[in-house]
Amino acid sequence: MKMKKIFTMALAAAMTMALSIPAWASTPLQQVSSTQSVNNTDTIGQYGNTETDRTVAAATNTATENCVVDCQIAGFFTVTIPKDVTMQGTRLAAHADYTVNVKGDIAGDLRVTVTPDATFAMSEAGGKADITATNSYAANANIWSSADICTLESTTIVGVTRDFDIDAPLTVGSWSGNFDFAIAYEAVPAPVTP
Repeated sequence: MKMKKIFTMALAAAMTMALSIPAWASTPLQQVSSTQSVNNTDTIGQYGNTETDRTVAAATNTATENCVVDCQIAGFFTVTIPKDVTMQGTRLAAHADYTVNVKGDIAGDLRVTVTPDATFAMSEAGGKADITATNSYAANANIWSSADICTLESTTIVGVTRDFDIDAPLTVGSWSGNFDFAIAYEAVPAPVTP
């Protein structure tokens, strides 16, 4: 019986020692603190798992990574055209000046064009034959660039105002007519190369 007790005690001691012995991993874990150097093969940062994900591998203690910043702000503009124009002058030399203003803020590769009908009919109240009136303006005065539209006075956007003219060889009578403006918001055309 004594032998049984000794054997039981030896077995209990062996079991206790076996439970207290730590398990050893086959590969040691590597820990890097923020004050230690990172060697050429260590990954210092990794994020996500899509095509655009990036892993930064350091060649020294520091690494750089660029960041793209995008922002799109919608453009706006206001076109001010006359509601009516009064012609004055003498027989066969009626004339009127009017202005068009465009202001706002648009992308640099866009422009606004305001083009009045080149000609239009003037009718006389008493029944005379119609006479053709002509709209005219300086070359390219109907085109406003991004810089034109965003012209500032102090901190207020005022745009650019351009002069236009109407001429007609009207005779005695009460004349009236109307014309349209074609207003376009469009891309700046590419330069023409010879």
